[in-house]
Amino acid sequence: LIEQRREETILCVDCMDVAFLAGEAEILEKFESFGSGLVVSTESDGIAGLQETKVKLHQMCIAAGGYHPQLNIGAWIGKREYALHVFKEAERIWRYHPVDPTYNYDVLPQWLMEMKAWGGGPEFELDWKDVLFQSMNKAATEVIVVDGRKRIHNLATGTLPVLLHYNGDKTYSAHREMVRYLLEG
Repeated sequence: LIEQRREETILCVDCMDVAFLAGEAEILEKFESFGSGLVVSTESDGIAGLQETKVKLHQMCIAAGGYHPQLNIGAWIGKREYALHVFKEAERIWRYHPVDPTYNYDVLPQWLMEMKAWGGGPEFELDWKDVLFQSMNKAATEVIVVDGRKRIHNLATGTLPVLLHYNGDKTYSAHREMVRYLLEG
């Protein structure tokens, strides 16, 4: 589907467990501030398994002054052609050369985690400081009003993310919790 799109920049989310808190101009401005063709959201826990990779990503996140260390492809933004290139290279490089051959190793987020942790492919950024994407998985946040609109303020990083993601919930309970959090905050 992404190959059929013709927009220069694509923002992708995976489920109904997201809420947008800003408009297109702010989203694009924050994306451009990364200076990268692809930025992927992060969360506290990430994919099970791949322990060495998770430890390496955590170390990289702390060194960058980040907050959520593990890649979460539930939200990403990128230049269409570059994002396709990164995804294809992650599969090409890491699908058949996993760090842990005993682990069930067959999905794009795992390949991206390996490439980010161990290199060997095109560069992309993880939103470790929750500039764009706020994972509500173990989040230290508060609801504030900015220019008459409710926003989430990340207390750990001082950022105002543009998208909230209650990641990992296949039911709508996370979405209801997110809406309640925004309405009551």
